[in-house]
Amino acid sequence: MAISLLQKSLNLPNACWVNQKLPKTFFKRNFDLTLSERKLLDDFSIIQQMDVVALINSETANIPSFTTETYSYEEIIVLAIQTTNEQFDRQKNKIIELVQKYLPNPTLLLLYDNQQIILNIAEKRINNNDITKRVLEKLYYTPNIALPINEVTTTSFLKSLAFEKANKLNLQNYYQHLIQCFIGLQTAQINGTFVA
Repeated sequence: MAISLLQKSLNLPNACWVNQKLPKTFFKRNFDLTLSERKLLDDFSIIQQMDVVALINSETANIPSFTTETYSYEEIIVLAIQTTNEQFDRQKNKIIELVQKYLPNPTLLLLYDNQQIILNIAEKRINNNDITKRVLEKLYYTPNIALPINEVTTTSFLKSLAFEKANKLNLQNYYQHLIQCFIGLQTAQINGTFVA
């Protein structure tokens, strides 16, 4: 239900959807994880499953890439991670930070259990000392969103993520559109009105 909700909200071109499992071993093999990060990955009750839902790039979405010395937008990953009800609130920030820390690509992340979801997006810049790594500049989160969704502000937020509403001049502009949707949701929590 959670993944299909995200797919419906994003409404990406068909070529973007990959729906491919991402094994936990990907992180263990490719990155120098801390002991606590390894434990997070090893505990099945914390991370049950990871799926690459979509890849948004120049080939799949017909949006040009954008790269400077500081930022790289060659491909945006849409990733879904399933956890349990018991671990959702306790581990959500650790799970999100682990994934955003190690994936160099701009990433839209969906964390879910069978009752709720949280979405996350991060601003990352290229590490000056190692161009293969990224520095997290800012993380944006939705509040916990109960399923099924029946709240007007959340519904407006999800509709604003739609591909047809985004600036598609290049992948940086597309990603910034998504970030602006998150900022709009945060503002709506204060003033009650959602504007992307």
